[in-house]
Amino acid sequence: AGRRELYIGMDAAIAIGHPTTVAAGLLLIPITLALAIILPGIIVLPYADLAATPFFVVAATPFFAADLIKTIIAGTIIMAIFLYLGSWWSPIFTKTALAIGAITKEKGMIGCIWLQPYIPVAVAAFSAPPGANYVILILLILIVLFIDRIKSLREVASRLYRFEAAKA
Repeated sequence: AGRRELYIGMDAAIAIGHPTTVAAGLLLIPITLALAIILPGIIVLPYADLAATPFFVVAATPFFAADLIKTIIAGTIIMAIFLYLGSWWSPIFTKTALAIGAITKEKGMIGCIWLQPYIPVAVAAFSAPPGANYVILILLILIVLFIDRIKSLREVASRLYRFEAAKA
């Protein structure tokens, strides 16, 4: 009598040592670099964030019952989304960092970004109720595509405006 259930919350670090998480994280390093080179519209090349790739997929490991292939596929989708988000935020992040003196613009540097703040998005996507995670991932992909389309339309409008101004 009087027995109560006790729930203890754990963070992602509890699963970071799982072999699937470690393997997927390591395999995602070259995959992420390839995505950064191959995907159109990506203006960031991850560097320091590559060490954190296991944290990007830590929630996918239990979700896919430690299936390495599914975890890598999910990680590839996650990293592609994060590269697009990073490319979108990079100019804003760089301007802010330059303005407050956190960085100095070196020769050849285009911009900077930190992808790790997006990790909670991945955790939320795989921690959602069954079925909702796919909806969240699809929504994230659609948001990234929408943002990329808006940027493309703005570039076209800007070029058209410059062309019309030069013609006049």
